[in-house]
Amino acid sequence: MTKRRRLGALGLAVGALVLAGCPGPTSVELGPDAPILFLTQLEAQSTVLQALYQGRVNLDQQGCLRLEGTADRHTVIWPHGFGLARDKVSVIVQDPDGREKVRVGENTRFGGGEVVDLPTGLLSAGMAAAARERCPGRYWIVGEFPG
Repeated sequence: MTKRRRLGALGLAVGALVLAGCPGPTSVELGPDAPILFLTQLEAQSTVLQALYQGRVNLDQQGCLRLEGTADRHTVIWPHGFGLARDKVSVIVQDPDGREKVRVGENTRFGGGEVVDLPTGLLSAGMAAAARERCPGRYWIVGEFPG
């Protein structure tokens, strides 16, 4: 083996060890009493609102994920099956397949629309009550993510 190949192989081995030692995002506790109130729709929707939001999703002191830059402090309601994870740096919203869709505090964009109050049946009774108590204001129901 030439010196260049040995160094390349060593670099690959070190890279593999580094990646093995850096676990991916870990799941976050969910539910009405969890530190972060992560609101997801009970069921997949056949129709979605199509306004476009561009900006940041931030976590406030009450544990609400809210849209930045909206006067009414919209709390986000994510699609059915979405989850929440955390890595060493951020809170991450993931789709049902575990793919990162939003990194809290960073610029993002997605479709959806505003509702003034929570429609009946959109969330479980416990989550709806927690949302009204901890995250009052308007809500943004996430629709689709632009490709």
